[in-house]
Amino acid sequence: MIKNAKLEYSDEELNILFITPANPSKAVYSTAVLNKVIELCPRAKITIASSFAAAPLFAAAPHVEKIVAWEKPCSLRVLPKIIFKKWDIIIDCKKVSSLPFFLAKTKLQGASDYHEIIGFEESDLTPTIWIADEIVRGAEHRLFKKEHVIGIAPFDDNGEAIMPPNATLTLLQKLTLPGGIFPSSPIAFFGFEPIRKKAENELISKIPDWQRINLIGSLGLLSIEGCLEKCRFFIGGDSVISHMAAVANIASLIIEDTEAVEVKPKGRYISVIPKEQPLDEIIKAIDDLWHGRLKQK
Repeated sequence: MIKNAKLEYSDEELNILFITPANPSKAVYSTAVLNKVIELCPRAKITIASSFAAAPLFAAAPHVEKIVAWEKPCSLRVLPKIIFKKWDIIIDCKKVSSLPFFLAKTKLQGASDYHEIIGFEESDLTPTIWIADEIVRGAEHRLFKKEHVIGIAPFDDNGEAIMPPNATLTLLQKLTLPGGIFPSSPIAFFGFEPIRKKAENELISKIPDWQRINLIGSLGLLSIEGCLEKCRFFIGGDSVISHMAAVANIASLIIEDTEAVEVKPKGRYISVIPKEQPLDEIIKAIDDLWHGRLKQK
């Protein structure tokens, strides 16, 4: 997880700069490192340096005093907010970032005993997304306190459908018809604004009014996480929402191009299946995952 570092327990008020990956999916993984830092440094004062897209993931994290959001990490907009402060620890989860090197070399830093560059490697630690109580209450309202909701993100982060719309519709019908794995379950659709109209026209409008819960384009990342935690099952592709479903610890089937995916969602109840699999195989994978989870309870 952490390379070239000696991060140990400290009860001092350390000033920590935490640099996240720009990609929100990878930023979800970095929350595992942040959670460990919070555990080891319970009195830390943490500043998050993050892309605009990933920043909301850290909004409710403990001990976070400031979030500096960036488009480019070394831009003139960002640097003045972080170079004029003495950091005890700099944690870089970007791997290729030049920002910590710049900060370490500048004479403005005045390195202390705790000052070091801490890198990030993929680990088996569990990511964490912190959400406030009002987010949870908002999620309950949006799902109308319905039980047995199935969540689906029908498009990946590139705006590509995880399955052809007709196949997705057939899958949802087979899952929720009487005798299916999730009979009469409401379906919550997740996604972001750019794919809203496409999803509504090609898929969501064909689901009965009583059954569909259209959340596409209406929620921020933390609200999405709150709603995911209320779902009983999730279906998605190569997207930040799939990574967040893994954090929510719900049974999730991920349908993706397994050769092209750089970072795969990790979780206790996660199963990944290639896009090319026929519909019957996808249904079987859902059935195996769901009943396997029930046996573990």
